[in-house]
Amino acid sequence: MKCVGCGSDQLAEAFDGKTWNVKGINKTLSYKQCCVCRSLSLFPGLSDVELEKYYAQSYDYATFKTMQKGKQAEARIRINRMNDLHNGSCPKDVLDVGANCGHFLHVAQESDWTVKGIELSAEALNYAKETYGLSLKHGGVDLLYADTFQYDALTMWHVLEHIQQPAKVIKGVANHLKTGGIFACAIPNIESLSARVCGASWRWLSPPAHVHHLTKKALCDICKENGLKLVHSYTVDNFASNDMIYEYITSVFAHDNTVLPDFIADEIKKIIDEETLGDALMFPNAWKCEKGTYLESSAIDGIKERPHKRLRSYTRYLSTILYPFLKELWDIGLGAELECYFVKE
Repeated sequence: MKCVGCGSDQLAEAFDGKTWNVKGINKTLSYKQCCVCRSLSLFPGLSDVELEKYYAQSYDYATFKTMQKGKQAEARIRINRMNDLHNGSCPKDVLDVGANCGHFLHVAQESDWTVKGIELSAEALNYAKETYGLSLKHGGVDLLYADTFQYDALTMWHVLEHIQQPAKVIKGVANHLKTGGIFACAIPNIESLSARVCGASWRWLSPPAHVHHLTKKALCDICKENGLKLVHSYTVDNFASNDMIYEYITSVFAHDNTVLPDFIADEIKKIIDEETLGDALMFPNAWKCEKGTYLESSAIDGIKERPHKRLRSYTRYLSTILYPFLKELWDIGLGAELECYFVKE
């Protein structure tokens, strides 16, 4: 067994050997971490047939449909960044591999890009067709190798972590970019603060869907080997920030706070009493982001709901207090999602 990030054979059990059993598939999986580049890989891994079965049974594409506005706003930010890298003019041709429900390509098309997309899920592909009028190719990354066209831009938003052989895919990306073309990708940031705080319970870990978690250095080294130069990178926390806030809240009451500034820990203690927290922790999914479950922060005083709903409200309120702290984390590369923009030399 070798690391997909750097090729080292120095791998160690991650998360104290914690294992996961895959629903509907008779396999027990665990992560191993490279002792050189610190990337994570899932072993023994699933075959393509097993992964297809897992996605069909368990992967929640319905969630992505409800994220339309947020995903479109995210797409506009990404498109502006790519336009800046293209001397202020939009790339003429873009291929989005793993296009999901088509949110990104829809906004790109509105921005006068000529768009193409590849998507494995028939459900997501049909949504893109019915909602945006996009005709995506149905299939996986193998369709990338079969394509002979060279693009001004090629994007993979949270795709690389799902792929068995990321280095092979990145080589294919380079071959399909024009000189000066942009490769833009997003991956979970295994070096983020939330990953370190949450450990095996980190939401972005997500086995078996997420097969590999490359560190930034590993990703950049693979890209460099294929003539792709890193020009910008960003980190951010979206829904994963709720993981972090939840862990912070519980660590404060466990008297084990080694991460939060004291003034934030004090603020948490002011607005959440230990009884409420203790009751709320009886509901393990209490803090997860669900549409329509949060209250406005102004309504926190006098809440009469069940404890786990109160904790949701507090989590949202705390996110406004924590924002400057989170922004500082993003600026130094510790956000839960990593976005990288490469240019083909």
